[in-house]
Amino acid sequence: ISPDFLKFCDYSNSPCGSPFAATSIAFSHDLEGIVVGSEDGIVRIFHHRDLRILSSFIPQSRGSSISCVAFTGSSAQVITGTGSAIGIWDVRTSSSSFSIVCSSEIASCDADGFVVCSGRNDGIVDIWDLRFPKQQLFANRVHSEIVWDVRFHRPSCHSLVSCSEDGSVMLWDFGGSKQTLETIEMFSFGANSVDIEQTRGLVASVSDSFHLSIRDT
Repeated sequence: ISPDFLKFCDYSNSPCGSPFAATSIAFSHDLEGIVVGSEDGIVRIFHHRDLRILSSFIPQSRGSSISCVAFTGSSAQVITGTGSAIGIWDVRTSSSSFSIVCSSEIASCDADGFVVCSGRNDGIVDIWDLRFPKQQLFANRVHSEIVWDVRFHRPSCHSLVSCSEDGSVMLWDFGGSKQTLETIEMFSFGANSVDIEQTRGLVASVSDSFHLSIRDT
């Protein structure tokens, strides 16, 4: 690998004020920016080439840990999960566009175009259309415990995968008149993270017990 592609910057002594412990990270879809959420409640956007901080903002009162971050499809907005609120932020101005308050705490989130999904501490997965933020498209108690990760299958535009502390990895198709839900993996211990390969639809997931699974959907 060329050294040009190896980027590392130590922000344990952050130039933007204080050390921070990162909790989540996501690339922008144009690959120009990287958004990082942290335990100190600040969201920071870095330039992908030299890792300089482009902007930062605080979704709620400082001290509220950021549980998840994601860029929207246009990379013009950042989605954050803080407490029970999903925040939508304008990247250019670092200002809040609006927020969505749920009935339980947000643990994970992802975005695809105008559509946002969130996984909650009580096992519910929500889907929202940012063009109609007060109208929830779907809410389903997909899992029995906290939803650690959610990921859209972007080529299909109407399916996502989620994983939970209950050990289950679920594939959810919400594009037709009837929603379908399929368990594609069940770990003996909690499922911590999941991702879906966007071309073939391969789903990779990993559990508390270091078991790794790859499934063809």
